[in-house]
Amino acid sequence: MPKQTVKEKTENKKGVPTNENETRARARVSDVDVWCRYDEAVDITELVENPRNPNKHPDKQIALLAKIIRHQGWRQPITVSKRSGFIVKGHGRLQAAKVLNVEQVPVEYQDYLTEAAEYADLIADNRIAELAEPDALMIDELLKDVMFEDFDLELTGFTDEDLLLNDSDEMMEETKNSDYLDDDAVEGFFKIANRMVIEEIVSYCDGKSNLLHPDINKGSASVEFINAKYRGGNYRRKNSFAFGDYQFKTAGSKYSIYEGLKRSLSGEMKIERFRFLCNENITLHNIIDRSLPVSGSRLPADFPAALARNLIDKYCKEEGSILDPCHGWGGRLVGFLMSRNAIRYTGVDPSPDAGKMQDEIAETFKQFVCETKETNRVELPFESFDSNDKFDFAITSPPYFDVEKYNGDASSRNVYSNYDLWKDGFFKQLIEKTHSLLNNNCVFCLQVGSQQYPLLEDGKVISEACGFTVEEVFSSGMNRFGDHETEFEKSEVIMILRKKHG
Repeated sequence: MPKQTVKEKTENKKGVPTNENETRARARVSDVDVWCRYDEAVDITELVENPRNPNKHPDKQIALLAKIIRHQGWRQPITVSKRSGFIVKGHGRLQAAKVLNVEQVPVEYQDYLTEAAEYADLIADNRIAELAEPDALMIDELLKDVMFEDFDLELTGFTDEDLLLNDSDEMMEETKNSDYLDDDAVEGFFKIANRMVIEEIVSYCDGKSNLLHPDINKGSASVEFINAKYRGGNYRRKNSFAFGDYQFKTAGSKYSIYEGLKRSLSGEMKIERFRFLCNENITLHNIIDRSLPVSGSRLPADFPAALARNLIDKYCKEEGSILDPCHGWGGRLVGFLMSRNAIRYTGVDPSPDAGKMQDEIAETFKQFVCETKETNRVELPFESFDSNDKFDFAITSPPYFDVEKYNGDASSRNVYSNYDLWKDGFFKQLIEKTHSLLNNNCVFCLQVGSQQYPLLEDGKVISEACGFTVEEVFSSGMNRFGDHETEFEKSEVIMILRKKHG
């Protein structure tokens, strides 16, 4: 089929407008509307993918992209370099076009002065999207707006399982409109928290504080906690840094971010790596906010408190008790303190540093909790933990063998020398013991990631063997490696496991 020129495409609009103000596509190429500007329509057989394109597109993503293009039309053309003739931006769109069996696609041509400039644009096309900071609760609220009532949500790139929970907006409205604590009491909490903020800043300026940054302190974390618990606000994961620098110095990959910064100063890695991570402005806030890997160094991720709160209120009975077999940096503890249903929380972890953070979080936030809530912490490997009490709900995110390097001689990565030993000695024991400690018909929410080891598949096999029913698996919205295009099975997922019998 011959290429469609700019002149020809202006005579190939979709349909005939009924009035002068009707919105219409620029063109229709291979029976698909084109809304974006482009230079010409080109046969897909003539397009050449860049053989060194590092951005991979899983089948699930391509299928979704094809559906979006079919229903929404072309909103972006495929970009081709005049210098090399290779595709620079739009490899995924080309694959989606092949799924749709179209013959031609809209193409724009761009000049690049050098090969480096061309590859920089290719890499940045996906990288810049990774640096975005989506507000999960705002996305949830938008997608449940009345304007989407009769709209296929998949055309936004999201599905119901991608939201924190299907009913999280109702939970938020209930929180905002709740009369279980009056405004005067909430304002009293805010006054205490704001005084804490000022005290922390003054202490920092007087050189009497160990804070990583004066704007990340217990007072500011308390303000966000109060706002999240009583007014439906957002509690950000960066607040965990108000309770110590342990997370900053713990290796979330080969090195900690602290080690990575020191390596950049010694010349072992390029400072430009951090500059790129921070979008040209290296600040502590930018490093923490982006939480992406930099030459083998990475921050270990904390569990989102809002997700923990929603899971607790969905699956735990009123006045229920919670077990967290690997309590980590405190995100699930904060979710418990923000929740409505549960009144008792037991967190188990062998890391003394993570334990100190748990204690400080509980001590700081309990003064702002109107309900009676009990928190217990046990500094032991979960394999050694035992309890005479049964629990009504369990939730955790265990270490993924040696992916993250927590301190403490009893840490599972120090006890087991390879994945198979770790799986039998720790992971299997974790699931089986949690099953034994849960009451019948209660739920265990287990977060796993299979980026390096088959934790999801192994988790399913172990869970079903010991008596759990795998009710659901959905994305948690977390990714420890900053790759927004990993396959679903290799992203961070939550397994909903229900105990049916003793």
